[in-house]
Amino acid sequence: MDDYVGCHMYDENDTEEIIKPAVDVFEIEDYTAATDWEDFTDQLENVLRGWKLSAGNPREPAPEFGKPSNCEWRTETTQLEYLKFPFTIKYYRYTNKNENLAGDDALNETTSSEASDPNRVMEDISSGNFDFICDARPIPLTLFGLSEMIIISPSGPDILGNETRANQILGSINITLQNTGCNVPFLVQVMEPRNHLYIGSSISDNCRLEFSSVALNKKPMHVSHLSGLLQLFRNRICSPLPVEVSPVTVSARLSFQLEDWASYAWSVDPPDLDLFNASGETDFIELKELPLGCISDPIAGLTLHTTWRDLNEDLIVDNSVHSDLDPLEAAEWSIGISLQTKPECLLTKHVRSILELSRDRRTSKQVLKDFNIDSNPEGSGKECYKTA
Repeated sequence: MDDYVGCHMYDENDTEEIIKPAVDVFEIEDYTAATDWEDFTDQLENVLRGWKLSAGNPREPAPEFGKPSNCEWRTETTQLEYLKFPFTIKYYRYTNKNENLAGDDALNETTSSEASDPNRVMEDISSGNFDFICDARPIPLTLFGLSEMIIISPSGPDILGNETRANQILGSINITLQNTGCNVPFLVQVMEPRNHLYIGSSISDNCRLEFSSVALNKKPMHVSHLSGLLQLFRNRICSPLPVEVSPVTVSARLSFQLEDWASYAWSVDPPDLDLFNASGETDFIELKELPLGCISDPIAGLTLHTTWRDLNEDLIVDNSVHSDLDPLEAAEWSIGISLQTKPECLLTKHVRSILELSRDRRTSKQVLKDFNIDSNPEGSGKECYKTA
């Protein structure tokens, strides 16, 4: 009996000839399977639904703007991966410390029409509440003036410098915002992190906003004054379709920095360190008080800010020939102080020395290794110390 060679096809004729199966293997590609990009989009949608940012979920209403010192950000963080490229997604929301935030019970009672305000983004970018906030975090707060945002950034050592991959992430974000009905702006950090460059989108009430930032290696001459910046703004608004732009509202600030402190003496006299040398019995009386203060000036520089807020562009002229922005006539003055990174402070130095001494496990001989110890040759039991 011949060996069984599997199922075969027989000839249509009544002959006993057996047609052997083809040895070639045909691979069928299943186009219904989800791709890596589709999986990443689905994960983004699940993240937004988990944070209750999708349409129909009750959310807290936008808080009233307070002083920058009372500003804090509530954050949510998660990790995702696309084509073995790790990302960190953070959701930022501005809150006021002085406000009594509603609890979970009160939040559940809030209707979706009150909580999910689609016009919040429009109000943020139109208001000047977040203009000229020094040392603001996150950085897009001052770039776009947003009180609520989602930022996706690379979490590994690599940067998102590939335009193709950045567009893939942005396309995935647009689909996610459309499918979930989320109206929170979604930003992508691209290029070097120190440059703070972002691209992103926001979809609300069938209106799509695009966010982008650009870093110029060399500043063009026409953007050195207000008239050039306004012209750049109008050109950006009129692209790709021409739009009639009404007079805009302008806020301007001129800053003057003083960093040279060589001609100014330190106003606080440094303490007399000789009082703390244990050279006699009376010197230990001074050890009951710890020194306090910096040895040198802790201030590294002063910055004077002169600000004009919410002015109509027709009221001011600032071009290469004439400027109405006179610092002496500014409506608002403020001073910013930059401090030394690690100033040498006496109290910190002494407390650190005390803590190090309390954790010191060396013996007395190890501490006095710089001294020569000679035993008393007369055998009196005393030891004589002399410096080397």
